[in-house]
Amino acid sequence: MTRTAITENAAEGMEAVPAESTRPAPRRSPWIWLTVLTLLAVLAYTLPLGKWLLLLSRYVEGLGAWGPAAFALIYAVTTVLLVPGTILTGAAGMIFDPWVGILSASAGSTLGAGLSFLIGRTLAREAVEEWVRKRPKFRAVDEAVGRESWKIVFLLRLSPLFPFNFLNYAFGLTRVRFRTYLTASLLGILPGTAIYVLGGSAAAEVVRRSRFDWSLLVGVIAVVLGTLWAALAAARALGKEE
Repeated sequence: MTRTAITENAAEGMEAVPAESTRPAPRRSPWIWLTVLTLLAVLAYTLPLGKWLLLLSRYVEGLGAWGPAAFALIYAVTTVLLVPGTILTGAAGMIFDPWVGILSASAGSTLGAGLSFLIGRTLAREAVEEWVRKRPKFRAVDEAVGRESWKIVFLLRLSPLFPFNFLNYAFGLTRVRFRTYLTASLLGILPGTAIYVLGGSAAAEVVRRSRFDWSLLVGVIAVVLGTLWAALAAARALGKEE
């Protein structure tokens, strides 16, 4: 029932230029993220996102019982196209009841992750290899995946340090089996999906009833805290793998 309302070993050359190989990243990283956030803010301000979400909501609701499945397919396509899923995941909470939204968004992101993986492993392999080759952080993933495939995929899905959509393609170059990748991805993205869906549901409740549902807030806080704990655990585990 719906309602209207988001490795190759890098040691070569490190001995020759140890300071230069490690200093640039910390200085550039904050500016990169600031630039990305600024661009997202500009896009959110200039693009008619609200109108698009309203059209999507009406379209999905018009499909009745098929709405969640259609939403999942739309989500999967946007994932393959490298569109950030935050907005659609939040929209799932605005359009559907929380549990339906979580299931639909999770199914869509997992399907999109699987399609991107297969594309990265076959059709776009050369392009993905070139992209990964320039990023030591992603090259190191292959080494870790070779040792503990399921664990590493799961932890990387919990960690916010690796961009979800690009990582889908990068995993296609690793030795992880498709079934292992898909299962670990599904379980790893559930906490983050729940956060955005519950947040979208809370926002829709405010708009629809002009009042705030505190029970949803408690749920969001609980999931956020749980995800933060999981992300820290993921960072520690990945640090050990390195």
